[in-house]
Amino acid sequence: MLTHTFFCCNFNELPKNKESIINDFFRLKIQKDIVSINDDIVLKYSSLFSKGFKTLDYSLNNLREGINYYGISVISPNEILNFKNIIDSIQEKEIIGLIKLCCYAIEAKEYLVHFGV
Repeated sequence: MLTHTFFCCNFNELPKNKESIINDFFRLKIQKDIVSINDDIVLKYSSLFSKGFKTLDYSLNNLREGINYYGISVISPNEILNFKNIIDSIQEKEIIGLIKLCCYAIEAKEYLVHFGV
């Protein structure tokens, strides 16, 4: 089953070394509480996951709208509320954990990291 994984981290934990970004994110992911969303849900609501909020696409090192379906996206503390407000409309049980993670990130002023499929 394909899944999309989300976790929170602070700015100082974000990988800085371009040569080891993927490995650094995987190491960070192991240390964090994660929320996984089934790919079927992301596909069903793809229009909600692909617009209305900005992310940093770590694979391409640029800003984009929405998550990178296949790569790593980072949602800044300034954009998490926009993302949360969008996914609030999804009526799926799995989304509750992601909404709670967004609420934590907003309160803690942390970044939300997304690992695509």
